[in-house]
Amino acid sequence: MLPGGGPTDSAGCRFFLNERMNRISYGRLTERRKRVAIKNKYIFLLKLALPALFFIVLGYEAKGMLSKLDWDASAGLARSLSFLDLLYIFALGIAALSPMYFYDVVLLQMFSVHIPKTKLFFYSLSANAYSNIVGLGGIAGATLRTYFYKKYLPKDSPLVLTAAKLSFFFLTGLSLFAIAVLTNSAGPLDGWESVPLWAIALYNPLFLALYWHRKPFWDIPGNRKGFVSELVAISIFEWLFIVLCIWGISHTIGVNISFFQLFPIVIIALCTGIISMIPGGAGSFDLIFLLMMQREGVAGEAAMLILFLYRLSYYLFPVLLGTPFIVKKILGK
Repeated sequence: MLPGGGPTDSAGCRFFLNERMNRISYGRLTERRKRVAIKNKYIFLLKLALPALFFIVLGYEAKGMLSKLDWDASAGLARSLSFLDLLYIFALGIAALSPMYFYDVVLLQMFSVHIPKTKLFFYSLSANAYSNIVGLGGIAGATLRTYFYKKYLPKDSPLVLTAAKLSFFFLTGLSLFAIAVLTNSAGPLDGWESVPLWAIALYNPLFLALYWHRKPFWDIPGNRKGFVSELVAISIFEWLFIVLCIWGISHTIGVNISFFQLFPIVIIALCTGIISMIPGGAGSFDLIFLLMMQREGVAGEAAMLILFLYRLSYYLFPVLLGTPFIVKKILGK
């Protein structure tokens, strides 16, 4: 206290200092919020720009390719399929989606929740089918999971946050396959083939760095030894089953391409679809698949039919199966 000063002077100084500190803190918080808002704005613009760029390139490339296809030949191939062939193709689509069921199994195990397997299968089928077809960063799937599972959990359970953290593992299997294609390629890859592969191949090293650097981030309910390897294994089977689905469809319509010929084609197309950020890789996956199948000597008309049946069995058919279950669930509440 200064000579001649009283208690009020000291209190006034403290008030002044506190007020100044509050203003500084508020200013820093405001600046931080502004930086976050600007960052989110640029991320949003990037998410719009990348798909738009892909659509422009795809439109230019696909225009010439599609005009050369004999659509009557594709229709003739489709008409030659029997009812049993179609049942088999639809079964392939459901089988390809089935590994994603185990993501829900792991998620619920973390909260020690038991749901009958049949009911859980339809919960998982519905959430994953809509997540695949709608995209939006898995928002559709997360919304449905929250709706399905919330009655089994306390209100304060971090279900959405935990599901979001587990979603980081979804690309680990595809990243391993991208590395396998890069290291086992018979010859040099074209730029449009190698760029998507490298982009996804780098996902695992970056993810591992994030995982080990930010250990507290992974402090989630029910976290147990071995859950990481389980999630990576699920991801491997998820992407492998997609390749098997397309391979099965190819042989059903009479395209006798070997699994090892088809594998890099599908992986490169999947990587391209992922980095395009278009839901389901629509257009980007298809164009790369068509180009590479024709390079392997497969007729464009047959490759187009394979794509159509894959989209039908893996995307549309599961949605048609899951929708009545969702409607019944909503109306029965």
